[in-house]
Parts: sequence; C-alpha cells; structure tokens
Amino acid sequence: MLSLKIPPPIVGLATATLMWSCLYAVPEWTVSNATFKYAAIVLVIVGLLIELLSVFRFFRAKTTINPLKPDRSKKLVTTGLYRYSRNPMYVGMLAMLFGFGLWLGHPLALLMLIFFVWYITTFQIKPEEHILLEKFGKDYQAYQLRVRRWI
Repeated sequence: MLSLKIPPPIVGLATATLMWSCLYAVPEWTVSNATFKYAAIVLVIVGLLIELLSVFRFFRAKTTINPLKPDRSKKLVTTGLYRYSRNPMYVGMLAMLFGFGLWLGHPLALLMLIFFVWYITTFQIKPEEHILLEKFGKDYQAYQLRVRRWI
C-alpha cells in the first residue's frame, strides 16, 4: 500500500505554492477579473467552514483527527458532512485551493488541483480506507457503499 507520511495540510500548502509559482512561470496567462476574486473569497470561506465542521465532528465523537494515525480511530464518524463525503476535510481543503486558484487568476494554477486530488487520494485516502476497513470491518464497508469518497 502506497503511503507517504506528509500531513495533508503540508500537501495543501505545497499545492498552493505550486499554484503561486505559475504566476512567475507564465505571467502573461494571468487573468484579472473581479468576479473571480469574489468567487475566490466565497470558496475559501466555504472551504474553511467545511474544515471546521468536519473537525468538530471528530472532536464530538472523541476520536483522533490525526490523518497520519487513522489506526487510532475510536469511532467511525458518519454524521454531519460525513453523510455526503467520506473525506469532507479534504473537500474543504480542495475548495480553499480552488478559491486560491481563482484569486490568482491563472489557468495553470487551477490545473494544480488535479495534482492535489491525485496525491491525497493515492497517498492519504486509500491508505486510510485500508486501515479503517480493517478496524471497522462491515460498518466501514457499508459506509463506503453509501457515501462517496470525495463528493
């Protein structure tokens, strides 16, 4: 099972850095648009709210929030936003990155979102799923069938 132990917030920060570097790699592709700026602000706020609500569910369930230690999970969280996505924290991070990409106004920056989704799915989500399936068995399997990985 592929797994790199880089905390997802660091992966998000690295992705944001790659997105920002696009401004300097091909500056002539930058598009400035006030509508993009407003949409960017909304997406960042929505992403942050998704993050906070998701974290709150983990604290409420008294289970670990550490993405590098899913084996320490004490309870399967399936309420709140977890009814719609098995990974709302990553969805929130993606929304914030999308907002940042719109703010930058650079098409290559938005392409970096594909990297983020691929990386998080391959090196974080799939290893987490494997551990949670071992830990929670049929309950997690049923949850996987009911709720999508992302959205």
